[in-house]
Amino acid sequence: MAHFSAPQFYNGMKDKSIAKFNKMTAVSFAIIAAVTVAMTTAGFLTFGGATSGLVLNNYATADAGATLARLLMGFAIFGAYPICFAAARDALFELKPAWAKARGKFTQAMHLLITAAGLCISDVGFVVSFVGGVLGSAIIYIFPALLLLATTKARADAGAVQPLNTKLERWGCRAMAALGVVLAILGGATSISAAFF
Repeated sequence: MAHFSAPQFYNGMKDKSIAKFNKMTAVSFAIIAAVTVAMTTAGFLTFGGATSGLVLNNYATADAGATLARLLMGFAIFGAYPICFAAARDALFELKPAWAKARGKFTQAMHLLITAAGLCISDVGFVVSFVGGVLGSAIIYIFPALLLLATTKARADAGAVQPLNTKLERWGCRAMAALGVVLAILGGATSISAAFF
């Protein structure tokens, strides 16, 4: 049997290191960002301020290219949904291990909630803005603060002495988490107001 040699592009994965990982990650995100900017710019330049949250909704139903794009998007969602759903469910069970005992009921309840939301909400732009407003604040302000509070509390519970700067950091993190909650509420409320009122 012939020996298979990986293409030159994949040779970057040999002799793994943090520096190579960072480089591959930066290049990957740069490519994704460039494609996203190109596609969104093309959509906006085509339809201007009338651009829908899902740009495919702007194209006629008789447009063959848009129909193909809708079909491919459906396949992408069909393939990605189980992965995202399983990750969300498992993360929920890690936060609340006791809930894992009712795994089947939680799975059904989550599916019911997501399906109901999908049937009721027709504007994808609202979903994107709401999730961005709420989770953006959580990722930037709330989660990092909670992580530091949890790690420093664990050290204190283990008997480690907390210096003054650590105590100040903990108070700062509490304030930052509170700010994140306020911003998440404002972001979500603004998205709801813009979409429905």
